[in-house]
Amino acid sequence: MDNNSKPGRCWFPDAARLGAVGVRLLAALAATGIFPPMAQAEAPPQQAHYAGYVLGLHVFDMNLALALQPAAYRIEASFRLAGALGAVWHAEGSTTVSGHFSGGQAVPQEMVSTGRYWGTTHVLRMNWQAGRPEMVQMEPPLEKDREPVATSDQANTVDTLSAVAALMQLVAGTGRCDTAARTFDGSRLAELSAKTAGQEFLKPMDLSSFEGTALRCDLTVRMTGGFLRDEDNAKAHRPRKATVWFARLQRDAPPIPVRMAFYSEGSPSATAYLR
Repeated sequence: MDNNSKPGRCWFPDAARLGAVGVRLLAALAATGIFPPMAQAEAPPQQAHYAGYVLGLHVFDMNLALALQPAAYRIEASFRLAGALGAVWHAEGSTTVSGHFSGGQAVPQEMVSTGRYWGTTHVLRMNWQAGRPEMVQMEPPLEKDREPVATSDQANTVDTLSAVAALMQLVAGTGRCDTAARTFDGSRLAELSAKTAGQEFLKPMDLSSFEGTALRCDLTVRMTGGFLRDEDNAKAHRPRKATVWFARLQRDAPPIPVRMAFYSEGSPSATAYLR
């Protein structure tokens, strides 16, 4: 779901759109059960559940199922509006991606997204061949008022969740998160960058089940293609910021996000807490 989206233009995830989720990441952003079998990633996925708040109000829920191995990954993310907002507007979606790692980079193989937003059903299926995304299914079709992304610009891109998988593998292996990726979600092209901001202690609070030291990673997402034709040009090119804190919850498991903050105009607009 995109901060700038109108009803009918909402899609999850969008970088990082987690909030990439009225907010972008992760999107962005595990309920469909559409995991293709992958011999390299047979370990049971880690389950993580988040509650998202805006101005102190509970407005969305998000679930992640993370199966990360040295050679392969698969991630499933689901999102739905909650609380009073969810009672008025219905929006929920789920995305699954599978792929492998090569040279520290995520190589997606298949992505499936389904959702229902404001009464409209959305389906997106993409495969990758030699680093190029191939559209298998998109319902509804790309809006006529959105600029198409040239095929040449789609080369060597990954989906948002694959970028998140590569980031988590980097954090697990190095304890740092300095990286960059180009993402394409079927309609929008973006550049995602992350940098290490150091270790921070997250104090105990009622909204979160986590307390302790976590690695802080500051993310920037800048949209570079697929703009709405009637969108304000300066606003469309403005970078979006987010911060993700990673911590290892189990000794033999990779670090996962324990808190995510999304910013608008320099101020926090939404925060997702591990529950």
